[in-house]
Formats: sequence, C-alpha cells, structure tokens
Amino acid sequence: MTADPDSGATISALDQTRIRRLLDRQPALVLHVEQEVDSTSDYLARLRKAGQAVDVVVADAQSAGRGRRGRRWISPSGAGLYLSYFRSFDRPVRQLTALGLAAGVAAAEAIEEYCNTPIGLKWPNDLQINGRKVAGCLVDSESVAGASTAIIRLGINVDFREPPVPDQPWTDLVAVTGRAVDRNRLAAILIRRLATHLDEFNKSGFANLKEQWAHRDVPHGQNIQAIGQDHKVIHGRAAGVDESGQLLVDDQGRLRRLHGGEVALQKQP
Repeated sequence: MTADPDSGATISALDQTRIRRLLDRQPALVLHVEQEVDSTSDYLARLRKAGQAVDVVVADAQSAGRGRRGRRWISPSGAGLYLSYFRSFDRPVRQLTALGLAAGVAAAEAIEEYCNTPIGLKWPNDLQINGRKVAGCLVDSESVAGASTAIIRLGINVDFREPPVPDQPWTDLVAVTGRAVDRNRLAAILIRRLATHLDEFNKSGFANLKEQWAHRDVPHGQNIQAIGQDHKVIHGRAAGVDESGQLLVDDQGRLRRLHGGEVALQKQP
C-alpha cells in the first residue's frame, strides 16, 4: 500500500501474485495484471486472437477506456479497478442479451461484500450508490459455431480526483467508505462472483438471477424517460426487466420493452 501525498489516502498497488492467492480454490483462471493498456477488453481480445488462453485482464490504468456508445471512460492510474473477463457459453449469442445484467449483479454483490454498502442497479449497465454512479459494466459478444463467447468489461471508481463520467453524478469507494481500498482483494472478490454467476447464466440464463437484479433495481416503479436504440423517446413507469434483459416500461397501461438504450429518472411534479 502506498500513500498519496496530496490526499493522505492509501492506494493499493495491483499485484498479480496476491490476486491469484486470494482467489484460493477458484477454478484455474489465467490472469494477467498490467500497468497500463489501451483498454482491458481490447487487450484481452488481442491476447486471445494471438492464441494465448487468457481469461482475465486487470489493469492499473487505461489510455482508451470506453463506456457505452463509445464514450470515453477516464481511467487514470490508481484511481479505479479496470477488469475484463472472457467466457465461452453453450448457448447462441442471441441468448446473451441479459448477460450484462447478470454481470452487473455479480459486480454489485462484490462491492457490497467488500464495502458493506448497498448497491443499486440502473438499467442497462450502471451501478450506483445513493443515486451516483460508482461502476459500469459492458459486454462484447460474438457467435462461435452455434455457441458464443463474450468479454465482460467492468470499471469501478475507487479513488478519483476528476469525474470519470462527466455527464452524470458519480462517486467512488474511498469517498463512500472513508477508508483505503485494497484493489487486489476487491478484484479477487469480483472475479469469484463473476465466475459463479456466469456459470449460472450458462446453465439457466438470467432466470435465476432476475430476483437479485430486481431488489437492486433503482428505476423500478418510478417515472422515467427512456431512449431506445431507434432513438425514439418513451415516457412511462419503469416496470422491471424480463428474462431476456429487456427493460419493461408501463406506457399508460401499455407494456413496452426496450432491448437497449438509455434511461433517465424524471422529477416528480
């Protein structure tokens, strides 16, 4: 652990050997920890394409971290936990539509286990603490001979000095807990939770994880404005998600489903 002279906060250096030891009985996963990459998902994809059977990449910094729709995810050294996880699935890619939600549940449980702080989930990919974004999750998937593969990428705000997502309220784990964060331990917990829930998803899809999502569902029952992938705007009441990961919106008694898009809570009149 090293002290930041400007703030007095303590920053844990990422240590591949320690993360591997903390994983303990976890089934064998090939782990790479890097100082800086362009993005953990792109780096992991290149390693796999070159024939290296790497399952997880964790980086101290990203020079080109990406959020939804190509937005920049600011990823300075020591400020966050940036992780990508490769997984193959015995189901076609069209059945992976709720995979990001399953990964969001895993990440929420990991942060809750580490920080003892309730985490909210905001469809489709935001993790929040008291309405402020603390983490995000995205999935890149592709079809492989009737089955599929995916790279799940996660970014968790640990100790930021500038907004990682300039267009929305945000927070980080140091601000919330008031104490140092051991990123190695957090990474190990996250990897274990992902391994468990992705195994469950491979067997049963999102059905058995839907309840874990539902009790963390931030917009549920609230008036929202949703913008679908076709850029159409829907106003209505958030009514949860279905087993394929689509957002359900009660639009004046008509139930509408969104496969992808953006959601904003509307102020009550």
